[in-house]
Amino acid sequence: MSIKQKKIIATALISMFAMITILILLVTPFQGIKATDTNADIEFAVIYSNAMDEGFEIIRYDTRGNILNEKKFKEGQAIYHFSEFENNYYLMSERKNRHYILSQDGEVNLLFGPEKYEKDRNIGSAFSRSSEKHMFFSMNVGINPEYSPDEYLSELVYFDGSKNSNIELLGYIQSVVEENNKAYALFFNGNNNKLGIYVIDLLDNKLIKTIPIDNHLNQFEGYFPAGQNNGSSLQIYQDKLILILDGNTKETQYKPIMQIINPSSGELEQEISISQQNFDVFDTQIFNNKLYVISTNSSFIEFNGSEFKRKMIKLNQDEQFIKQRKSDRGNISGIKIIGNQIYILYDFVKGIPSERTREIREYNLETGEEGIIIPLSYRSDKEIIKFFNVY
Repeated sequence: MSIKQKKIIATALISMFAMITILILLVTPFQGIKATDTNADIEFAVIYSNAMDEGFEIIRYDTRGNILNEKKFKEGQAIYHFSEFENNYYLMSERKNRHYILSQDGEVNLLFGPEKYEKDRNIGSAFSRSSEKHMFFSMNVGINPEYSPDEYLSELVYFDGSKNSNIELLGYIQSVVEENNKAYALFFNGNNNKLGIYVIDLLDNKLIKTIPIDNHLNQFEGYFPAGQNNGSSLQIYQDKLILILDGNTKETQYKPIMQIINPSSGELEQEISISQQNFDVFDTQIFNNKLYVISTNSSFIEFNGSEFKRKMIKLNQDEQFIKQRKSDRGNISGIKIIGNQIYILYDFVKGIPSERTREIREYNLETGEEGIIIPLSYRSDKEIIKFFNVY
């Protein structure tokens, strides 16, 4: 088994999430939070947490790096994933069955799974995704003597603001998108290393069919979901399913491909080479009717329209910053596209967390030209840092 496949399975074993029970957390409210699609008066909420230890912090910054508000929580682990739905932000733990909701008026609520799953059990969410109609979460039950003793089991949970639903699915669910009242859930089968997409009728909460994915499997060699950020390997664009895959051999790794699939027929209509160079996919985002595939190494590709016209954009970074990224291990921890700008959160992980340089850098989405640099001055001993924009 390849290293990439082992990482997929290892991630799955610590990931699960569940149906919705909300309890109000008795803390002083964080300032009012709303989603914003423009960069006027933009502010960022930065989340600091640990993979294993309890406790996390929410620090709010303006674009000059001034700290506007801070809030500390004694509980909460591995707050990796964020989604916005109906003006609330969902902060999802990849480690345990304890998640958080930040409401529009600043109220902080707890989110647990169904009663059959114990609160605070070491189960978490592999991703959270939202559409115009639904909020989705994964529940990774795994091979468990209590719930599924023989086969790896996941559960997809979704709600529309009034009705909660969930459905059990075999394999490790890695992402989901919605189109025409159907959910398309990408899964990995660790028994045979195959990929597929489950099609679920959201009106009836029933599995309709399974779309097989040709991931060019040859024994243990093949292509597998790419992207490090919150279910980024699957998108819906131009009414097509977009699947981002990367190879697991020396010859194919960091040379990702894009599969374009007809959601109605399941037919693979086209397979595109995203890059033949060193292109390690971090995230994919859709903005202003364009699909962006963003790498960890200072470049991204814009795909435009039904013909998937390609444009490569290189970030304009000075030599000093490039050297610092290399020497101090400057990793990307998050990306957000707002207006005509792309904001990238960098965490220089060489030192201990409280001594690290952490900053948000702004780049023009069309040209890659660098704009403002937002220093994150709060000193936290937490090892994980994520962010989203508020106003």
